[in-house]
Amino acid sequence: QAQQELVAARARELQIGRRIQQSLLVAEAPGHTPGLWLSSFSRASQGIDGDFVELIRPGDGQLDLIAGDVMGKGVNAALMGAAVKMQFSRSLVELLTSTSRTPGLPQPSDILQAVDRAMTPHLQALEAFVTLCYLRIDLRTGTLTWVGCGHEEAVLVREDGRIEVLRNQQPPLGVLSGAEF
Repeated sequence: QAQQELVAARARELQIGRRIQQSLLVAEAPGHTPGLWLSSFSRASQGIDGDFVELIRPGDGQLDLIAGDVMGKGVNAALMGAAVKMQFSRSLVELLTSTSRTPGLPQPSDILQAVDRAMTPHLQALEAFVTLCYLRIDLRTGTLTWVGCGHEEAVLVREDGRIEVLRNQQPPLGVLSGAEF
């Protein structure tokens, strides 16, 4: 009976973890944005993992898309994924409210630099790392800016059908202290 209770408790934990994963770690694609079509699909490999997707609208006609994956599986990876995802918002606010900031919206590299500085000591202490791809789509200027950090590389399909792989430029977050983005 004790063994059955343990199995039932673990099943409840996994179910709660799955709901947390889908509601907190994977952002919904935004509503209709003229000139942009986004879709995402996420299925945790073992029910719960550290995959996350964040969508931020930093300005009119701009969209930041962040896709990441924490090393490992299970509740621990999901908790680390939630912490990293939250750090992006925190770092963006800190950069926007800094008294020494330059005018304009912080660049993806600046945001990643701040996230890396905040998270690397914690990730190293936990012997973990995070791969990610940060894309900024600016429909006003027709530009795409990205920073790849050891994640599956994004693929850009142009209007004329040409395909371009957006290569990684950096190692995963948490691997190197003091990395420059």
